[in-house]
Amino acid sequence: MLAAGGTTGAGGMRADAGAGTAGVAGAGAGGAAGRDSGSSPNDPPDFDFSRRHNLAVSYQIDTAHSGAQPDSRFVPPLVKRWSHTFGGKVSYPLIVDGRVFVTAKDERNTDTKLYALNAQTGTVLWQSERVGTGAFSTDVNPAYERGKVFVSSFDGDLIAFDAASGNVVWKIRLPDVYGFTTLPVAAGGAVFISGAANSRHPVFAIDGNTGKVLYDVASTVGRPLTLGGSLLYDGSGCSETFAFEARTGQQLWHFETGCFGGGSQPTVYHRGQIFVPDSARPIVVLDAATGDERRFRLSGFWAPACAGDNGFLVVGQELSAVDLRDARVLWKLALGSSSSFDSAPIVPPIVVNGFVYVVDRKGALSAVNAASGNLVWKDQMATDDRGWVDGGGGPTQAIGAGEERLMVPFQRSLHAYF
Repeated sequence: MLAAGGTTGAGGMRADAGAGTAGVAGAGAGGAAGRDSGSSPNDPPDFDFSRRHNLAVSYQIDTAHSGAQPDSRFVPPLVKRWSHTFGGKVSYPLIVDGRVFVTAKDERNTDTKLYALNAQTGTVLWQSERVGTGAFSTDVNPAYERGKVFVSSFDGDLIAFDAASGNVVWKIRLPDVYGFTTLPVAAGGAVFISGAANSRHPVFAIDGNTGKVLYDVASTVGRPLTLGGSLLYDGSGCSETFAFEARTGQQLWHFETGCFGGGSQPTVYHRGQIFVPDSARPIVVLDAATGDERRFRLSGFWAPACAGDNGFLVVGQELSAVDLRDARVLWKLALGSSSSFDSAPIVPPIVVNGFVYVVDRKGALSAVNAASGNLVWKDQMATDDRGWVDGGGGPTQAIGAGEERLMVPFQRSLHAYF
């Protein structure tokens, strides 16, 4: 393991801790609410998909990608405690046991590594070697489950790291894979991922302890997976969606519209509904158990962040709240001029303890009252990094919240508020 510097603010020290000291350096930094000690290497997956409270373990906080953190109790205004700048684009954060895990590209936009940071100070505890090979080391995203961080590369490598030390627990090359641009989802002792392999788009389930492939089932979608209860959802452009039983891989239903083209952000599961975004069309809302389409659709680039019966959506420079039972609009808030591209959110919104958080293209972080739609706080988190050029591709970005902290990626930096 190699140490890394570049932290500013409260975490301004360079980290010299290697794999053997990372666990000690991070001790006591986080809230006990998220304590997760892992499992025995010989334990088979138990497929217990219950949520572990006050953690961020996946894209948009949880495996349902709900964008909601109901367990944190912080309220704005918040204080930026530290920031850390990487060589290139940085991913959404995982927040577990006083540590923050992200993947980040290097300054050449060729290699991506996994980093563990102290959540209190921003000090780097450990970093991995390069994940993936050559041009295939850019689209690398993390997931957390039971003491391990899992990352996948475009060319089919899936690696399990010990979260405390950074040591590689296991590494496999998934069979016949030529392209993964998806996000791993880990829960119940297993890791789930989809991608492209020869002429098909498989969905894999892998034992989180051993790296053994549990099943490999066919899909035609190959997009990021979403876990809702015990079901896996694979949704893509034209709103085509598959539902699988996560324990067995059995296909339960398949929804398709027959259209062509379009692209898709990850789907979201919430309260028995699955929301399937498409960049070219409205968001389709499906019954999560049957695949039946609801009588309404939603407007938004990303699927909604969901809290209770309400969803929070972005259309251009506008943030809105809707009733997820009937698409009734509750309020709308213009985040800037309709002609101002810079005021548009750059990542999906999240909702924490009654407040919706968004960050725009110029690095401004805003908090909006979820009930009223009133802007209650705004902070110029960062300015354009003129020393960095986005090389395209790379880790997926989103805001994370857990253990009473808000972690916000912007360009090649991660900013911590609490």
